[in-house]
This record gives sequence, C-alpha cells and structure tokens, in this order.
Amino acid sequence: MERGEARLQPVGEAEAGKIPAARFRDEADHRAEAEAGLERARELLRDALLAQPGDRRTILAATEAWRRLDDADGARATLDPLLAEHPQHVDLWRARLAFEEFAGDAARAVIARWRAAMPDSVPALQAQITLHDVAG
Repeated sequence: MERGEARLQPVGEAEAGKIPAARFRDEADHRAEAEAGLERARELLRDALLAQPGDRRTILAATEAWRRLDDADGARATLDPLLAEHPQHVDLWRARLAFEEFAGDAARAVIARWRAAMPDSVPALQAQITLHDVAG
C-alpha cells in the first residue's frame, strides 16, 4: 500500500462525517513544518538576494516565499533598499510592484520612483502606461 493510501485509509473507514483527530494533527504538523521551512527559505533567499540583487531566479523565488507567507512588509523592507542601491534591475522593480494593490497609490509611487531612476526604461514606461490605461 502506498504511503498516501495508508494515510487515507482511516478516513475511509471512519463513520460518515467523522474524521479521526489524528489526521488533523498530522495535517497541522505538516503545515507547521512546511511553514517553518518556508520561513527558513525566505531568510536564505533574502540573504542570496542581498548578495546578488540582479539574479532573476532568486528574485522570483523570494517573491514567491513572501507571497506564500503573506509578508508584503518584509518584501518592501528588503526590496526598497536594494532598489535604492541597484535601480537598474528591472526584475527588482517588478517584484516590488507585486506587493502593492494594482493601480493603487502605492503602486503609482513605486512606478514614479522607477521612472525617476530609469527614465529611458521601456518596462517602467509600460508599467506607467498600464496604470494610465486603467485610470481611463
């Protein structure tokens, strides 16, 4: 019997509407373990990002970790200083925008900073045009 089947067997054998408490404990333990691992990954990715702020894969992985942990404040606290030092990295700007409400005032402020830092940037201009189109 495969591991997954072994875990589900007690559920199948339980009376209708009654799920063994052990299953909930296992799932809660699994979620807690996964979250702890994700928190550790976030810290390692943050350190990697500080060392190599232009590495696209690291930026994407860190962004995903911040999203999964619902840590927009942590993302902003890491990305804003990086952008001040490395404004040439388009992927950092895109990651920073991901943590603001679409077309909101904070997103507009990020795009204004991006345009000021990189006035000839096509991606920054595209972001500004997108917001303009949304505004009507």
